[in-house]
Amino acid sequence: MSVMLDPKYTGLRVGLAKTLVKKKRVDEARRELRAVLDEKEPRNLADWTLKDSQQARELLDSLKDRS
Repeated sequence: MSVMLDPKYTGLRVGLAKTLVKKKRVDEARRELRAVLDEKEPRNLADWTLKDSQQARELLDSLKDRS
């Protein structure tokens, strides 16, 4: 079964990135977090502005020295 991720649903992408980090798939997590930060039309602008972008930035910063 294949699940498609809505690329504009940034909260879900942050959650996916957290799961990827736990599974030691750091490069994939970084890719998801950058996509959150680069999103120009997030599904929920308020969540992206107040929560998702901040969480993505913090998690991405915490991954700087990890491979």
